[in-house]
Order: sequence, then C-alpha cells, then structure tokens
Amino acid sequence: MNWINTVKSYIVVLLERGVFLGSNFLNIVILSRYLEADDFGVLAIINAIISISYVLVDSGLGGSLIYHESERRDYNTIFTVNIIASVFIFTVIFLASPIVEGLYGYNNLWLLLSCAALVIIIRSLSLTSVVKLTKESRFLEQFKVGLISGLLGVLLTFYLVSSGFGIWAFVMQLVFTSIISTALYIILSKDKLRLYFDLETYKKHFNYGYKLTLSSLVANGYVSIQPIALGYFSSLANVGFFSQASKINNLHSSLTYSAIDKVSFPLLSRKKGKDFECAANTILNYSMLFSVFIALVIYWYAEFIVRIILGDGWALVADTLKLIAIAGPFLMLEAMNRVLLKSSGNASILLKSEFFKRTVSILILLFSMLTFDYRGFLFGIVLASIFCAGTSALIVHFSKITDIRNQIVWFILLASLLIVVALL
Repeated sequence: MNWINTVKSYIVVLLERGVFLGSNFLNIVILSRYLEADDFGVLAIINAIISISYVLVDSGLGGSLIYHESERRDYNTIFTVNIIASVFIFTVIFLASPIVEGLYGYNNLWLLLSCAALVIIIRSLSLTSVVKLTKESRFLEQFKVGLISGLLGVLLTFYLVSSGFGIWAFVMQLVFTSIISTALYIILSKDKLRLYFDLETYKKHFNYGYKLTLSSLVANGYVSIQPIALGYFSSLANVGFFSQASKINNLHSSLTYSAIDKVSFPLLSRKKGKDFECAANTILNYSMLFSVFIALVIYWYAEFIVRIILGDGWALVADTLKLIAIAGPFLMLEAMNRVLLKSSGNASILLKSEFFKRTVSILILLFSMLTFDYRGFLFGIVLASIFCAGTSALIVHFSKITDIRNQIVWFILLASLLIVVALL
C-alpha cells in the first residue's frame, strides 16, 4: 500500500469537503443571529427533500461513468438522463409543495420549497462535468470551485439576511451558489455536452449503479426523513433545534465519512485476502480513534460550543448536541462496514442490509417519538445507531469479509464509555 499517496488523497478530499462544510458553518453562524427555531425547522425540511432529490437524479450513473471506460456517447447519454430526471423531480416537488405547506402550517412554505428546488435542475447540468473532473483526479479544481462559490454564498447570505430578507436569504444564496458552481464546473471540464440518448449505453450504466443507488437512497432517505417526521409529530421548533445540533456535529462527521467513502472504497477494492483485512482494520482503528475523541469533546463542551457558534439564544441545542454526539462513533462503525461491503463487491448484501436496518431504525424512532416525544426521538437515534452498527458488523463477519474481533473490541470500549458518561 502506498501510504504517502493514500494520505495525500485523504488530505485533498478533506480539504474539498472542508470548504463545503466551512461555508455551511459560516451560514449557520450568520443565520442563527437573525432566524428563529421554526425557520431552521423549515430549512431542515427543505434540505431533506432536496438531498433525496439529488440521489434520485444521479441514480448511481455518475459512479458508473467513473467505473467504466466512458466515451462521449456515455457522457452525453447520462447528461440527458440527468436533465430529464431533474425536471421531472422538480415538477413533482412543485405540485406537491402546497400539500407540504398544509402539513406544517408555515406561511409561504410552498413558494420557498419550489424556489429552492430549482437547484435540482441547475446542478443536474454539471453532474457529468463533476464526474469527469473526479475521474481525472482533478480534485484541486473542485476545491477552487467550492471555495469561490462558498465564499460568495456566505457574503450574499450576510448581505441578504442583514437587509431583512429573513429565511429567503438562505434560499436565494442556495440558488446563486448553484448557478456559480455549475458554470465553473462546466468551464473547467472543457467538455461540450449535448442532448443525446442511447438505450444500450443507459442500460449498461443503470445495471451497474442501481443497487448502490438504492442503498444510498435508503440510507440518505432515513437521515432526510428524520426532520420531516419530527416536524409532523412534534414541532418546527424542535426540528430547528435538531437541525442546528446536527449541523454542528456534521462539521466533523461528514468530513470523516466522506474521506472513508471516497478514498477507502477504491483503495480497499484493490485489496484481497489478508491485505484487505489488514488495510480495513487500520483504517477502522484510526477513524474510530478520531471519532471517539471528537464525540467526547463535543459531549463535554456542548454548552460552550453552542454558545460560541450559535449564540446564547440557542442554549437548548446543547442537550440535543450531546445525544447526537454519542451516536457518532456507532455511525462511524456502520459507515466503515458499508465501505467493506461495497469494496468487496457485495452490493446485493449491502442493499438488503440497508433495507433491514433502516426499517427497524424507523420503527425505533417512531416508537420512541410517539412514546416520549422529542427527547425520546433523540434517544431513539442513539439506539438505532447502536443497532445499525452491530447489525452491519455481524453481516460483514458472516459474509466472510473480515473478522469481527476488532469491532467487538470497539463495541466493548464504546459500551464502557457510555456507562461512564451515564454515571457522571
């Protein structure tokens, strides 16, 4: 294993993802000074709907372009499919937006959602361009695009929200940054795409990517549905608290998950036998050490972190942040096991396991939320994360991908830490 190149790859991916999360972080800091908890609840619901839409538009076709030897015909076909899918999904969201407003009772939610959904169409124009840059390992150029669009977005957010635009500041900067990043990606890729469709080409890419896409859709759908369900069964204010806590926690978790998925997946795909298991355990151990350390820091300093980032008016977010931080290391274990299943070619097992884990997790969350309201919902997230981590570890073991002993050690360590935290 060439560890120098591997470390460089991790650094580049972390840098690229860090720009995205950093700009989002600054937007949170700015908006939290002007918006109420209900407003952030609405933004969480909008983000959830758009996130699911992105997965549906891509449908794993981008990953297939990277995996296969792709010609101009392939890029043009996927480019056309992405545009058609994005227009269809936008139309569905636009028609359903009055129903969404009726469910949550937030004035003009249909218009906010419809305007924000425009980014689905805008970004579909650059999906194949991003794939081309990724396939050619041009990560630095992607970093530059993120830096430019992110910085301009933060400046626009500050100007608009301080000028009295309120929640519309977020929606307007979302559309604006999407236009800027899409234009830059198209320019940098230097690829003149056109509308073209070849059925056989589409079948080839669809047959490769649909299982991984369904797995991602189930996993992302589970995360995205949490604020939607919480807003329906509880209140938009609680959605706002949960959303703010999640965004703070995601500053580190999303960075780590992205690095594992983008770098470890192709790295482990080239390994076999003992080399595979050795590399997997090494990556797992370092990832877990980092995750446990950050989780403990967030738990013990949650009040201070919330006060510094969000201000004194968001003190209630601290308790939510503590519980979400506890779930972090278990989510890290599950994320690593997903990579192990993908990199060993077990896409079918991955898909089945995702359906099983998310079905049980949704039942846990619904029972916890309906029985104990908001705090029960948070404890449900912790319990669901423990269940998913344990289940995925067992699946990986019985699929004879890696031995479970290393993960048992981590489960014992995490259980011990939970007991200590509960007693203090």
